[in-house]
Parts: sequence; C-alpha cells; structure tokens
Amino acid sequence: MSSTIPKHLSKSIRLFQCTSDNKKAVTLGSLLESGKKNLIISLPGAFTPVCQNQHVPDFVKRASELKQNGADQIIVAAVNDPFVMEAFAKTVENAVGNVTFVSDANGELAEALGQTKDLSAAGLGKRSTRYAAILSDQADVLALNVDSDLGYKESTAENMLNKLKELKEQV
Repeated sequence: MSSTIPKHLSKSIRLFQCTSDNKKAVTLGSLLESGKKNLIISLPGAFTPVCQNQHVPDFVKRASELKQNGADQIIVAAVNDPFVMEAFAKTVENAVGNVTFVSDANGELAEALGQTKDLSAAGLGKRSTRYAAILSDQADVLALNVDSDLGYKESTAENMLNKLKELKEQV
C-alpha cells in the first residue's frame, strides 16, 4: 500500500462486468461518464462482513444524496472475479439502479491507486484496501479516502459526501 496519491489514472485499466448472460472486459475510461464525477468504492472482498453489512449498504442508502452533491455515478469494485461481483450485487438491497458493480479481478485499479494489500494470512490473498475515490471523467483522482487495516472509518459515505461538497465549493 502506497501513501502517495496518484493525480491521474490510466483509462486503459481493465475491469470486468458480469451480467446473467455474459462477462465482458471494460476499461476504466469506458466506465467514467463524460463531464461527470465518478465515485468508486473498493472492498477487500465481496461477502466479507464489513463490506456486505456496512460499506456497500451505506453507499446504496445514501446514493441519492451523494448524486445530488456531485457523484454522477457510484461504482463498487473489488478484487474478486466478475461472477462473484454479480452474485454480490444481487444480495445488496436496493443496489440496482443506484450503484454499478465491477470486478477488479487482476487488481489493476487497486495497484494504480497504490491500494493493494496482502491478506494471505486471512485466507484472502492479494486484495484491495477499503477505500473510496472520486475520479473525473478524465481519470484524475480528485479525492481518495483510505481505511487503515480492515476498519471502516475514512471511506464512509458521510466522508465522501463531505468531499463532494468541498469539491462543489471549489468550482
């Protein structure tokens, strides 16, 4: 895990989406909406207790408020395969239409943000830290909140809402 926040990410970072009928590779650039701010939250793993019971539901519950304050879309990513992310999305109440789930299967997004973590001791292998980031449509990193260890304090919907409000004031 790096303490240096990159200013810009490559739009060619590969991610995966999986729907009931197919799996497709997409790029970060293709997901970022033109002229919009994109809120990406990343999880150490789908179906892990904090991710499933707090982190993702918190963002889904506050999706409308986050969008009213400048998050034009909310993307949930994890270093899991796309089939796991599809199954996970189905378990999160009210997620459909509020957030988009993607697989960072190869950890490319986590690595580009300096947010990889070896969780082999917990049986999870190499994963992403828990973080929330705001990206421009050009993949500029406007904000990055990272939780230490496996806690859930910095990457909350409330903290990202405050970051979005700060960014609005700067315009």
